[in-house]
Amino acid sequence: MSFFLPVVLLAGYTVSFGGPTIIRYAPELCGIAASAYLVIRIAQQGFVRIRPVYWVVMVLIALHLVFGIIANQVQVGTVIIGGRLYLRTIPFFLLALTLVPTEAALKRQFLLILGVALLQLPVAVYQRLSNIARKAAEGVVSTTGDYTMGTLGNSGYLSIFLICFAAVLVAMYARKLLPFRIAAPLLLLVLIPTTINETKATLFLVPLAVAIPFIAAAKTNRLLNAAKATMILAGFLAIFVPIYDHFMMPRYGYSIIDFFQMEGRVEGYLAKGAEVGGTGQVGRLDGVVVAYDVLMQDPSTAMLGLGMGNVTESTFGPQYQGEYFYLYGAFGNTTYAQLFWEIGFVGAGLVLFLMVLIGLDARRLCQQDNAYGIIALAYLAILPVMAASMLYKNLLTAPGIGVCFWYYCGVIVAAAGRASAPEHSARALPLQRRSASASAIRSHASRG
Repeated sequence: MSFFLPVVLLAGYTVSFGGPTIIRYAPELCGIAASAYLVIRIAQQGFVRIRPVYWVVMVLIALHLVFGIIANQVQVGTVIIGGRLYLRTIPFFLLALTLVPTEAALKRQFLLILGVALLQLPVAVYQRLSNIARKAAEGVVSTTGDYTMGTLGNSGYLSIFLICFAAVLVAMYARKLLPFRIAAPLLLLVLIPTTINETKATLFLVPLAVAIPFIAAAKTNRLLNAAKATMILAGFLAIFVPIYDHFMMPRYGYSIIDFFQMEGRVEGYLAKGAEVGGTGQVGRLDGVVVAYDVLMQDPSTAMLGLGMGNVTESTFGPQYQGEYFYLYGAFGNTTYAQLFWEIGFVGAGLVLFLMVLIGLDARRLCQQDNAYGIIALAYLAILPVMAASMLYKNLLTAPGIGVCFWYYCGVIVAAAGRASAPEHSARALPLQRRSASASAIRSHASRG
C-alpha cells in the first residue's frame, strides 16, 4: 500500500503534465495488482476475523448489484464501465482484511500521504496564479477557483482530501502525538489550498474534521477539548474568510457571509429546479429530487435502480455509454444521486449501513493508544465528512479519495475484529515460540 497510495493520488496530475495516458488508469491497474496479490494472500492465510455482519452486508451489496444488472438487462460493456467506478476500491478494502498493516507500515503510509498533502499547496498556488495570469491576458479581472484542483483533478476533491487528512492531524494532536508547534503549521499548510479554491462546503466540513476528534478523544474533560477545537476553528475562519472574499468579491460583488445571509441565495445554489429534458444548470439537490421522482414511479427501479453503469458516461466511446446517460446523466452530479439512479434506494442504503458499521467499530477502537486508535479517532470525523461530501460531489469518480478511504475503512474493520478475538494473541505468536510453548505444555502434562 505504501506504493499504491501516492500513485492513485498523483496519477491524474501526471497525465496533465504530459505523462503517458495509461497513467490515467493507474487506480484500475493498482486495483488489478492488489487483486492478484489478494488472491495469493487469501489462499495462504485467509481473512482476519471480523464481525459476521460485514460479510452479510457485502454479500447483500454484491447480490443487489447483480439483480440490478439482470433486471435492467444492462449490456456487458456498460457493466464493465460501471464496474470500473463501483469495484475499483474493493480490492484495497479486502486487502486490509487479509494483510493488516503493522504500526510501522501505517507510519510510513502516513508520511507518504503527508507528503502528498503538503504538495497540494505549491501546486494549488501555481494553478491559481496561472489562471489569474491567463485571464488577465484575456482582459478578465475575476477568476474562478474551479481550476485550483491540486493533484486530485477537481477543486472539490482537493478540499475533501485535505479536510480528511486534517482530521488525522487533529486526532494526533488530541492524543498528544503531535505537539502544537508542529500540528498548527501542518494544519495551516494543509488547509490553505481549501481557501483559494473557493469551496463553500469547506465552511461546514472543516468544523466536523476539527471538533469531532477533539471531543471523542477526551476521556474526562471534554469541555476543555471542545474549547481547544473552537479556538482552532476560529483561527481557521479568520484566515479562510478574508482569502475567500478576496477572490469572491470582484466576481460576485458580495462576501461569503453575505452569500449565506442573502434570502434564497443558498436555496438557489443547491436546487435550481432542473427537470429532465431541460437545458438549465443542475443543482446539488436536483439530482436527488429528480431521481426520487423518476424511480418511485416503479417499485422495482426504486429498489434496484436502473442498473450499474446505466447512467454513467463512458471514456471508451458511445457504444459503451449507459442506456440512460443522455437522459439522466446530468442528474448524477452527486454520489447520492448516482447511487440512487444506478443501484436504487436499497443499494444506497446498504452502502450507508456499511459506513455506519465502520463508524461503530471506529468508536470502539478510538480509545486505543496505538496507530489503529488514531485512525479510528480520525475516522469518527472522516466518515461524516465523506457522508456530507456525497451530497456535494460524485466521489465515485474520485479514485484517489476512494482508494484511501476504503483501504483505511478495511484497516479499522480488521483491527476491530482482531481486538475482539481473545485467541488473537496466541495466533500472533511466531511459529518457534508456539512450538516451544506446546512442547512445554506436553512436558508438564507428562510429568503430571
